[in-house]
Amino acid sequence: MEFEIICRTSEDRKHTKILFQVRIMSTPLLLLMLVVEIASLINSEDTQPGEFPFMARLSSYRPHSHWCGGSLISSRTVLTAAHCVEWVDPDNIVVTLGDYALNETGDIERRMGVSQIIVHEDFHHGTFNEPFNDIALLILEEVELEESGYSVISLPTDRSIYEEGTTITITGWGDMGDGSRLNTLQKVEQVLPDQGTCLSYWKGVGLELAEESGIPASVVEETIASGWIDGMLCTGTPPLEKQRFWYGDSGGPLFVQDNGTWTLVSLVSWNTPRRTGIEGLYDFDMSVDVLFYVDWIRRNMV
Repeated sequence: MEFEIICRTSEDRKHTKILFQVRIMSTPLLLLMLVVEIASLINSEDTQPGEFPFMARLSSYRPHSHWCGGSLISSRTVLTAAHCVEWVDPDNIVVTLGDYALNETGDIERRMGVSQIIVHEDFHHGTFNEPFNDIALLILEEVELEESGYSVISLPTDRSIYEEGTTITITGWGDMGDGSRLNTLQKVEQVLPDQGTCLSYWKGVGLELAEESGIPASVVEETIASGWIDGMLCTGTPPLEKQRFWYGDSGGPLFVQDNGTWTLVSLVSWNTPRRTGIEGLYDFDMSVDVLFYVDWIRRNMV
């Protein structure tokens, strides 16, 4: 029996759809559609203007549009998720710094053009649309940070902030899970779970999807064994009916505060639907482990 997995992609500004067609003996068997979130924060709370001065917003040039989140890590570099910008020409994207309310122009708000997009050279989508190496840099026009009202966030230097039980903050402008979107920047808190428990959970999800799809279980086993979780970080403790990220949050920061300094832990990347329970709920959120990629970031940032 021979299996062939064919991937086709389509994209809009809210999410990326990956369609997999599985064939047996060249006969169409199943069309499986999964969604990678260009992930809003659900059951969130308002931030205060200027509370998170490193927050960046990605959009088109259309006024008050919203696309993804990002983090200012130097005067000219914003860190975001690769799946936010994989099809994008630099001329078609704008980064807003110092933003707070989508439908208002703040005193310190500044819209910046992008001169270069650097997507990780090994970025790709896996068997079930899980993105690998989902990280990218946006090189901005020259920015003067002094007295600007916004500032950079620190990159992590060690694993001390990645311990199980660590509380992290997530910020974004994404929708609320029902198609609505709040005007102001939102925040929620999650905790870091045991990563081994998370890996076991996703392996179970993959095996269930494989069984439903007619894909051999060996495909999932090989994916797990090949380092599927490398560079990714699980956040949240199931069940996550409440605080979590959603459409519009992708690329945004997950971070901690230590002695008054904000440090970036990871970037919003993706989640995969639970196979049971209330439709639309997920058990773990997945983000990009910034420390795993910190050498790549430092080599490519400006």
